[in-house]
Amino acid sequence: MPYHLNMFKSDAGDPSNTRNRILSTALGMFRERGVEAVTMREISKAAGVALGSAYYYFPSKEAIVSAYYEHVQDTHHRLVTEQALKTPLLSERMKILFHTKFDVIQHDKKLLGTIFKYAGEPEHPLSVLGAGTMNIQERGLETIRLVLKDQKLPEDTEKLLVLGLWALQMVFIMHFIYDETENQHTTREMIDQTLDLVAQVLNLSTFPMLRPMIQPFLEQVLTIVQKSQVGPRLNR
Repeated sequence: MPYHLNMFKSDAGDPSNTRNRILSTALGMFRERGVEAVTMREISKAAGVALGSAYYYFPSKEAIVSAYYEHVQDTHHRLVTEQALKTPLLSERMKILFHTKFDVIQHDKKLLGTIFKYAGEPEHPLSVLGAGTMNIQERGLETIRLVLKDQKLPEDTEKLLVLGLWALQMVFIMHFIYDETENQHTTREMIDQTLDLVAQVLNLSTFPMLRPMIQPFLEQVLTIVQKSQVGPRLNR
C-alpha cells in the first residue's frame, strides 16, 4: 500500500496573499541559510513588502516558524483523516500516520535540522518539547487519537500508546533529518518494522489471559509518564 506523497511540497499557500508571501519567502530563506542567519529586514525585502508590513503579520522570526509548525500539523491531520480511517487495521493506520508526516516535511530537512536544535532549550519558544509549542504538541496528540479511533483499546493502553507514538515520531524525525537515502527509504523501512512490532505487543497486551498481569505494569508506567515535564501532557 503506497503511503508516499512525493508531489507534496510544504509551501505556504497563495503567493498573492501578503501574509502567505512573507511566510513562503521566509521559509525559503530559512531552508537555505537557517533561521538565525536571516533577518526580518531581508525577509521583507525579498518578499517585496515594507518592513512594517512584515512585522504586522509576524512580530518575529519565531512567529514565522510557529506558522510553519501549524501548517505542517494542519496538513498532516488532513492527510491522516483522508487516508487512515479507510482501513480498520491499526498497524496500517499507524504506518499512514508516520509516512504522511514525512511526506509533509519531505523537502524541509535542512529547515528542521536548524529548528530542532532548540529542543535542548526548554525555554525557547520554538523548542518542540517546550511549553512554547504545547498547542502544536496537543494537536499532534489529537491526530494520533484519530488513528486509534474505534480500536477499543483499554484506556491505560491507549493513553500510553498516544504518547509513545508521539515520542516515536520525534525520534524518527531526527533520523529522517540525517537520512540521505532516496525518499528517506531507510527511515521509512525502520518505521514499518518498528510499528509491526508495536502492533504485535498491543495484541499481546489485550489478550484476556495476560491482561491481569500486564495491567499493574501499565498503570505504574502511566503514573511515571504523567509526571514528565517534557513534551505533551496526558491530561485525558
